[in-house]
Amino acid sequence: MILDDGQTELDTSAVDDRPDSISRVVEHVATFELRASTPTLLHLSGELDLASAPILEDAIAPVARPGATVEVDLTALTFIDSSGIKVLCHTLGGLGGDGRLVIRNPTRAVRRTLQLTGLDGLFEIVDDPIPNAGSVRTR
Repeated sequence: MILDDGQTELDTSAVDDRPDSISRVVEHVATFELRASTPTLLHLSGELDLASAPILEDAIAPVARPGATVEVDLTALTFIDSSGIKVLCHTLGGLGGDGRLVIRNPTRAVRRTLQLTGLDGLFEIVDDPIPNAGSVRTR
């Protein structure tokens, strides 16, 4: 409404301060889990993104040495973004020409992301069952 003096008055008649009238917002917090069967065999599940990529980076850095073989099981990884891809690429670079980064059992969505980025030809991708066991890190 406009007041006689030209000032605008805020119409608050539609505002209801009762908690039951506030629209409820549900925030989905993505989960990520990393299990290590051995120091060089990591099992990832959930979403590998900007929030979770540092967890993988911290776990994989000590074993990503020139000539090493590092295996990452993606059977239960539902999503990967550029942050996760960066960690995998950085790992592969740290392994040098004689090292191997083996991506095991990528889910359809993750495989498609690797294909779209052209990285499916860079990583060694293997589809076979492997046992899941080991310590757990979550975020």
